[in-house]
Amino acid sequence: MTPWRRLVTNVYPTRDGRWFHLHGGLDSNASLRMLGLPERKDVADEMEVIEKLEEAVVRFDAEWLDVEANEHWRQAGGICLTPEEYRDTPQGQAVAEEPLYIVEEFLSDALPPVPWPEVRTTTFRPLEGIKLVDLTRAIAGPTIARLAALFGATVVRVSNMELPDLGIVLFESNLGKRDAHLNLKTEEGRKALRGLIQDADVVLDGYRPGVLERLGFGPTYVHEIAKRRGKGIVYARENCYGWKGPWRHRSGWQQISDAVTGIAWLFGRMWGRDEPVMPFLPNSDFQTGIVGCIGVMNALDRRSKKGGNYLVSTSLNQLNSFLMGLGTQSPEIQQDLRERWPDMLKFRYYDDLHRQMRVLISSLPKVAPELFQVKNFRKMRADLGVPDEDMVFLGPAVTYDTTVLQYNSGSCMRGTHQPEWPENEQSA
Repeated sequence: MTPWRRLVTNVYPTRDGRWFHLHGGLDSNASLRMLGLPERKDVADEMEVIEKLEEAVVRFDAEWLDVEANEHWRQAGGICLTPEEYRDTPQGQAVAEEPLYIVEEFLSDALPPVPWPEVRTTTFRPLEGIKLVDLTRAIAGPTIARLAALFGATVVRVSNMELPDLGIVLFESNLGKRDAHLNLKTEEGRKALRGLIQDADVVLDGYRPGVLERLGFGPTYVHEIAKRRGKGIVYARENCYGWKGPWRHRSGWQQISDAVTGIAWLFGRMWGRDEPVMPFLPNSDFQTGIVGCIGVMNALDRRSKKGGNYLVSTSLNQLNSFLMGLGTQSPEIQQDLRERWPDMLKFRYYDDLHRQMRVLISSLPKVAPELFQVKNFRKMRADLGVPDEDMVFLGPAVTYDTTVLQYNSGSCMRGTHQPEWPENEQSA
């Protein structure tokens, strides 16, 4: 991606002295058109691009940009609020009492308890024999499914090769998964997805709120499939803003959640800046993935005891609200971090993840060499377009006395497999 299109996703000052996180999503065209800018411009120098984009953004007030981007152009974007400002918004108030994740039960005499699958393996992973349909893109949703695969689930990711995707992210997010191309706007695609859901235990929805409902695969219909077959299903969903409040319909990304909840302001101040600065890594994405996988396991365990259908709801904002509720580190620890990571003190509001990563990659081996020990990595055969190719990736963070956490396969490209469940995958 060129600097002109990539740096659309960044923080810029606004006319009224505030800060707005513009976002290009998977296609920057709409955000550029909103600002009256060309969709493509051949400018190699990143700071020159940043200056031109900033000149366009600073012509508008933050509130105008917020409503214009989200409600008219249907593009993600958010004002960089402090934690106090976010809590005072109608959205913050609507989800203030929401837990880290929500599990809703829909019990029925027609949906008896479903025992955990009996699978003979030597790895003893808790989700072995569980089938999960992965309808997600980007990071948080795919992480829920990837962790389920690590814990033994058979995962089929449904992708659409006619739509944009975060290609480089698939190297990690598709670990342990099969990937099938389906166009859900065609009857053929919808029929194939119904076939997958017919035998699934979990359906995972990570699209913009309402998209799968309009395509005919929201929780109401998926739960109806479960009733017709007499076996309950877990419908899990993940979004940015939460599932209540006036912003629940909005598209969102990790950067937007970090901006609107106050994380960016806390992070900027931590590094000595009186301005919002994006965290170095998509922390809220990956931790929401962990929380979502826990929620799925919780619902499956309830299904085994009570039967019924389940709806699991998670969001990036609820994860960030939970983290902020724990409080900030002490001044002593913050100062120690600044001394250990002096290169990070250079970062400004306009340094996006790509600019930060160049610095972080050079600093990590010096500051945290223990991360690069060979024992922390694993190697598996991948299906990424090169025959007989092995991939090396970071292994699981924990080990157990009996359970062996591992993936059933390496990563694969989009559309590598047919939309069907494999036979005898649980043979570890």
